[in-house]
Amino acid sequence: MNADISTEKAAGDAADSSLEAKINADISTEKAAGDAADTSLEAKIDADVSTEKAAREAADSSIEGVVAANDKQFQQFKSNVQTATNSIESRISTEEEAREEADSSLDTRVNEAVFNTTPGVDSMDEMITGFNEAMSLNVQSFFPMKNQVDLGDYDSEKGLLELSRIYQPESFMFFINGLLAEEGEDYDLVLEEDKTFEYITLLGDAKTLADNGAKMAEYGINHFGESAGPGSVPSNISQVESAIVDPNAGEGEGEGEGEGEGEGGGGK
Repeated sequence: MNADISTEKAAGDAADSSLEAKINADISTEKAAGDAADTSLEAKIDADVSTEKAAREAADSSIEGVVAANDKQFQQFKSNVQTATNSIESRISTEEEAREEADSSLDTRVNEAVFNTTPGVDSMDEMITGFNEAMSLNVQSFFPMKNQVDLGDYDSEKGLLELSRIYQPESFMFFINGLLAEEGEDYDLVLEEDKTFEYITLLGDAKTLADNGAKMAEYGINHFGESAGPGSVPSNISQVESAIVDPNAGEGEGEGEGEGEGEGGGGK
């Protein structure tokens, strides 16, 4: 029995020893496999990290390139905008200068037109003054005037009396000793070819009174003169003449005398 127990114990010890050895061997194998796996995983992680890092660095480099290219385009665009702005500002400045020069030139021309004193060139001021003076002379000419007859102008032999001025025929009246004489009975008009008259011939009692020194007076409106045609002004009507040239007329047409006013008249 003791032998069996010893044999069993020996077998158990051997089995324990074999199991321990196997366990140790398995642990060593597992440890070796784990160490190998850790090494492989670490290498893979390092490789992945390196690959990802390289990819990110490449992406960053690409982005930097795009940003640099975009910045270059933006700077070029900015430069183009500035150039265009400078051009516009320059054109605006040039236009403003041109407008200022034009305004100054226009002011000068207006002032010259209104107030110039250049000989032979009418100004508006001169034309207005001339017009007013002509109007004044015409009013005086149109106003009926009474003139005493100078007996020195009377030819008693012929009964011919020279008048002091030429009158509009329809306005003429003749007085002897304050009484109105009648045309055809007391006097006749001595008409010229143009129907004007500078003399009258006294008749009958009127001649007798004149021969005896009667007081005589002539009365009427100055003769207007002859008109050159439709729309023209009679020669004895004062008018303003202009040196302005009509740009639509032929060369040399439309030129006046450059005078401030025309000749007034009607008197002899």
